[in-house]
Parts: sequence; structure tokens; C-alpha cells
Amino acid sequence: MRGVVSGLKGQLADAQAVADAKHDACDADIRELAGGMTQAHADMAKFEGLSAFDAATLESRKAELADKIR
Repeated sequence: MRGVVSGLKGQLADAQAVADAKHDACDADIRELAGGMTQAHADMAKFEGLSAFDAATLESRKAELADKIR
């Protein structure tokens, strides 16, 4: 009977170790995904700002051109 109990405890410990390893891997994946999303959001905000700057520059250049044409 002791051998059966020891075997079951060993299987439980092995299963717990596998579950812990999978949990750690999942945690690492989630952290990597969150980091990527944060970077993508920062890039999006940066490019929105650059787009607004480009639009303002384009309007300024159009106004300059219109003044030169007049």
C-alpha cells in the first residue's frame, strides 16, 4: 500500500511541476504580448502626431504656393 501511495504522490508532484512550468510559460507569453501591445500603442500615438504635423506642413506649403502664384 505504501508503494501505491508513494507512486501517486510522485505522479501528483510530477503533474504539479508540469502545470507550474506551463503556467510560467503562459505568464511569459502574456507579458510579451502586453509589452508588444504597449509598444504598438506608443507607435500608433507617435505616427498620429507625425501625421498631424505632416498635414499642417502640407497646408502651410499649399498656402505658400498660393501666395507665390498670386
